[in-house]
Amino acid sequence: MIIKIENTQSKYSNDIIYKVIKKLLNNDDLTYRGKEIPNYVRLMLIADIVKEITSQELYISTFKLFKKDISTILDNFDKLELLERVLIHNNAPAELSVRIRSYYLSVFIKYDCFLKTLSGTGIKTEELIIYTELENSIYTNIDEIETFFKKSVFLNGINTIPGDTRVQVIGKIINDLSGKEYLEDIDYRGEIKYLNTIKERTFEIQKEVSVNENPFPKVFCGADEKNYLLFKIYSERYIIDRYADYSFLIQKMKKEERIIPITHSKLMEWLFENDFISEKTHQEFLNKESFSTKYSSAGRENNYNLIVKEIFELK
Repeated sequence: MIIKIENTQSKYSNDIIYKVIKKLLNNDDLTYRGKEIPNYVRLMLIADIVKEITSQELYISTFKLFKKDISTILDNFDKLELLERVLIHNNAPAELSVRIRSYYLSVFIKYDCFLKTLSGTGIKTEELIIYTELENSIYTNIDEIETFFKKSVFLNGINTIPGDTRVQVIGKIINDLSGKEYLEDIDYRGEIKYLNTIKERTFEIQKEVSVNENPFPKVFCGADEKNYLLFKIYSERYIIDRYADYSFLIQKMKKEERIIPITHSKLMEWLFENDFISEKTHQEFLNKESFSTKYSSAGRENNYNLIVKEIFELK
């Protein structure tokens, strides 16, 4: 996404911006409708108002506030300081320079907030990209990261629901959203479609996950079929670039001791014999001799971890 900064005027006065940021950075508990506002929400609110800064004096005052207080809720303030030392030397006019630095600060706070919130969940997001394209244009992928973050946190929450009630709970959420859509005239079609997809996948896995014996004990570890199902479901959903995707999946499962320590050529033969790959793909794999270790990515890791949760945490 490209942010074009054409207006150096703010929607809020300097005094209001400073007071709001100072209040949000305060260590005292903040509440809304009787509930405490969590640090994640505080940071997102700070990120939204920081980008409204247009005054050099306000920017400096705000940065001093951050240096004093934000370390209590933000992990990497030292990176913010490094970022500021780089941005302060840009060649844009003074007012535009402050607005650019404010946007950078806003984006960085959001990204650090996402990383901190996802810490310990096993979910990995893409690396942040941000740079100034022209004098008044910033390119960043923060919107894509935020969309991914919201879906991942939501899905992670869904996966904490016990497996035997998950389909019913998702169904209730869909019905509630449909009712809100009618009563409030808000379009929830995207959310409802996404929930229906999760519901269908959960239902499919509930039908498949059982106490059946391991059908391929010379390939997969364990007495039951769960490791095989992990491999099978990932293959059905996410294999696009066959060599890259199978390299990731096999190396990941071998590392986690879900696949028996056998040679890569035998695994390639097993894939072909069990209709996971064609004869042509089998030959292409043999020409490469082994599965590569270089195809791990945030997207593949997240897809894998979601299936692990679906299969091994169903109750």
